[in-house]
Amino acid sequence: MVSPQLLRPMLQTVGLALVTKLASALCKDAGEGSLAAFVEVAGSATAVLVALPLLRMVHQPLHGGG
Repeated sequence: MVSPQLLRPMLQTVGLALVTKLASALCKDAGEGSLAAFVEVAGSATAVLVALPLLRMVHQPLHGGG
């Protein structure tokens, strides 16, 4: 069974990716290419922030952080 500490950030990241892709596509369809690019960058940055707990969980055992 997957730990809830791992599952939650993973599902949030997937959800953010889907919402970002949808919002970007809507912006492109409306002829707003620059806004679509901004939405993609903002979505990527937010996904990295949401995934930070996962990165910490991987980093700690590798570097003896307990």
